[in-house]
Amino acid sequence: MSTHPFRSLSLGTSRRVAAAAGVAAMSVALLAACEKPTPVAQLTVGDRTVTSEAACYGHGEPLAQAKLMKCLTKSDAESITLSPSEELRIGVDPDVADTGWYLLVNGNPYYPVKIKDTYFTLKGENVLYDQQAGGFADKVRIQIVETGAKGKQITGAEGVWNFVVKGKS
Repeated sequence: MSTHPFRSLSLGTSRRVAAAAGVAAMSVALLAACEKPTPVAQLTVGDRTVTSEAACYGHGEPLAQAKLMKCLTKSDAESITLSPSEELRIGVDPDVADTGWYLLVNGNPYYPVKIKDTYFTLKGENVLYDQQAGGFADKVRIQIVETGAKGKQITGAEGVWNFVVKGKS
């Protein structure tokens, strides 16, 4: 005569098992409803680093033009302080480097060619110098714009990261 495997469990144990199964099922459902994490980018000056997830990310799909413009104008951004004599190091996730990215300073391309490296270094004096004002800026917006493997222009953007670099004397 065979016995049912759960017959030996007490009523309290059965309820705990059922509750644990319910919690596990709800956890999976909640995780499925969350957005996928985005790759991160970071700025480093000396021993200080700020890291940010993307302001917008298409997960392999180009961002619509309206969404791209909204992402490029977002005001919330991580910030770091930089003096003209220091170096600014920019780092991106290897997946971003594989597809390529552009560096924008105050909304303008800093380097005309798509960057395919995981890091890029700039001299503080080059980042902070404002040609129109003829001196160093108090604040500069730095943006990283990932383009897809097929994208050759910023309009094919798949991700945008925003930072603010504050100048110091």
